[in-house]
Amino acid sequence: MTSQIKLSPIPTYEYTSDFKIQRGVTDIVSSTTSPVLLSGVDYDSVSSSSAFVRMTSNRSVGSGDFGSFAGARNQATISDITNLETSLQFQCYQSTDVTIDWEIIEYTGPIGGDNEFIVRHVEELIFSDGSITQQSSSVVSDIQNDNDVVVFLGGARVLANSPGRNEVCTLAITTWDSSSQRAYVDKHQEESTTGRGAALQIMVVEFTGKNWKIQRIPEHTFSSVNEESISTPVTISSTSSALIHSQYRYNGVNGTGADGSKNLTAKAYLKDINTVEAKVTGSVAGTQGSGSIVVWLIENTQEHGQKMNVAHYSGFRARNLSTNPDIFSSSLQSTVNIDTTSIMGVSAAREINNNSTGDYNSILFTVGISSSGQEVVITRGTDQNGIDYTFSTVEWPTAYRDRGISNQSTGRPFTIS
Repeated sequence: MTSQIKLSPIPTYEYTSDFKIQRGVTDIVSSTTSPVLLSGVDYDSVSSSSAFVRMTSNRSVGSGDFGSFAGARNQATISDITNLETSLQFQCYQSTDVTIDWEIIEYTGPIGGDNEFIVRHVEELIFSDGSITQQSSSVVSDIQNDNDVVVFLGGARVLANSPGRNEVCTLAITTWDSSSQRAYVDKHQEESTTGRGAALQIMVVEFTGKNWKIQRIPEHTFSSVNEESISTPVTISSTSSALIHSQYRYNGVNGTGADGSKNLTAKAYLKDINTVEAKVTGSVAGTQGSGSIVVWLIENTQEHGQKMNVAHYSGFRARNLSTNPDIFSSSLQSTVNIDTTSIMGVSAAREINNNSTGDYNSILFTVGISSSGQEVVITRGTDQNGIDYTFSTVEWPTAYRDRGISNQSTGRPFTIS
């Protein structure tokens, strides 16, 4: 007896990476600007619709000035955030010494892919003296789903060196308004006075792929206490599949001199699959006021292929180590591929009950992945204060794609007996 059996064709899949990460360390040395990095020379050329650049530091402003406490020298921005296709440069208001770790996050997968994001709008917003809220200057076009939008804060810098410690002027949170199709930035609540202007940079990114799930944790205002923690309920499948982007705004009215100088940062992190926890520490008596925090939660729900893998880290760095700048390393749980891994979720709370001068500069820090992919290098401008810090490594996902029929079978029948 003989019969014919026809083998079914075998589909095959490929895992060409959906993301490409470029990174570097740039210094501003006794100047207001860094050297210019050229597209195609110092970094690979990218499309402005599929890539955006970030400084991987808390407050997204770099390491803080080496040894100085002045707010005007502490904060860096990208010189022209709209010019990534051509060049990249960083600037501060005053001459400074600052280290900047930066990353270009680029989506390289197929158009309409399951992990796609599209950069819809980038802009630098200029806040004049006394202004509080400013919207994006134009309507953001082509948004497909308002629920998929994240408004990232980029760099921030002051526009004057008076009065006093005006670094509070750049503290801000963002909102996406679906009715007007604009991104709104709410910054430090400042009185009408000179020397309070600020430049804040935003990136409006729509996570269009079906694997993305976006949540914006509602704004929470910390009361005027020395230390406070809040826990906000969320729903995610795993802490390893989600990253956060936190933003903090100081709500005091004054902000001059010592006022507000102790309450300038907040730590936010994923505690578990149901909780985002945030903490602020600081002496907030008198006119120093309170602070508000917003957390954007970005989850990838891919179940097969090379899933997104997020590892969350926390640590404490002591004060008065006699090192300016203070540079140290921290080992990662496992070696990561530096070409597809980002630093996200960088934030910190200052050491409680330490009213040292220079609090602000010493709570700024920047994080970069080493070339080996086995550790991160952390740089902060001064060591005048201890910091309770957190950051995450994000190994970006790759969705599998059908390559068609495998040559393992022609599909032709054959005979057995």
